[in-house]
Amino acid sequence: YEKSAGQGHHFAQNNLALLYRKLNEEAAAHGGGGDPGLLDKSAALLLAAAAAGFALAQKNLAVAFANGHGVQQDDAQAICWMRQSAEQHEVEAAFMLGEFCRQGRGGPRDLVEAMRWYERSAEAGFPRAQFTLGMMLLEGTGVEKDLGRAEYWLRCAAGQGDSEAKNNVATIYAQRGEVESAANIWCELATKGEPNAQCNLGMCYVRGLGRQRDLEAARRWLQMAAAQGHAMSAQALSD
Repeated sequence: YEKSAGQGHHFAQNNLALLYRKLNEEAAAHGGGGDPGLLDKSAALLLAAAAAGFALAQKNLAVAFANGHGVQQDDAQAICWMRQSAEQHEVEAAFMLGEFCRQGRGGPRDLVEAMRWYERSAEAGFPRAQFTLGMMLLEGTGVEKDLGRAEYWLRCAAGQGDSEAKNNVATIYAQRGEVESAANIWCELATKGEPNAQCNLGMCYVRGLGRQRDLEAARRWLQMAAAQGHAMSAQALSD
């Protein structure tokens, strides 16, 4: 990487910069406090590749500015570089730009602009953008509620394995009476250790919804969730 980066290859510059960042994180994890020199070299490489228009480096440079890694923390610079990357159709950058807009980093909070970037990223297949867009449509955050579109995007994210999206799709199913379909999804997630799903599946067994009523099975799933600090499960067990 060093030889290729020294010859000005942007992909190598970007990857070497990320390697330096990882080495710094590993040094910090071992109690050494990290090596600021590694972060300085990382930022310099990212700046070289980003200035030449390399979208991945622009995204990673934006992250460096957002976190103050090798550069002074600067949200305005972070959003500037993230926007340049997103405008080149870098899908994670589009999602992260949506996050910046929603949080008001580098400028005023702008939910309309956030939605625009989430949608661009979601349409390109990025699962976290699909989930976030679905939840904003489900809850009416910065946009009129739209259950149909919300379900569509949540199912897209769920289809790519996003557990939160699956849980919310199951909730939508349950709310419209498709309790067996909901319980099947919660069973899948609960088996993998997801506490919200364990609680929901437990309550299905308590109420006989989507599963035959079985208080022993209900107790087992609720205990699993409660053991992970799930307050609603602990409350259900005490009732």
